[in-house]
Amino acid sequence: MTPLPDTVKLSNTVITTQDRQEFLGKVQAAQESVFSASQKTLDPQIQALVSGAPDLGKALEGLRTTLLAAPVVRLTLAFEPSHSLIEKLAETIRAQEGKGGCLLEIETDEAVIAGVMISESGTVLDHTMRKSLDSLKLQPILSNYISLLKTV
Repeated sequence: MTPLPDTVKLSNTVITTQDRQEFLGKVQAAQESVFSASQKTLDPQIQALVSGAPDLGKALEGLRTTLLAAPVVRLTLAFEPSHSLIEKLAETIRAQEGKGGCLLEIETDEAVIAGVMISESGTVLDHTMRKSLDSLKLQPILSNYISLLKTV
């Protein structure tokens, strides 16, 4: 069985799906280095995750497997968030939802206006201003409809 890396260290390093793609490139380069004659120095982030592993090749494969299996939580915001905001969102979602090893996929949509839409595995939580405004637009129509029903 392939040993799996320390997921806490990994989740502090890889936060978004974009981070995962970049990190997978580093893992692939490390794997190629292990099996080539050149034996290049490992990337410091990878070194921190696989140090002390008796079989570097298996440790790198475990790292790759863990990255590919991580669940993805999609966040839709009205703007491109800063890295520090992404870190705070990841920390909050991981703590509240028990999703310690999840990755965030960040999307921007100006129609959101403000707030965030969170989706994972078919479940959507819509905490956006757009949803609030949409519900307000329907309120007068629903009130008129209910009034008409009462008169019939």
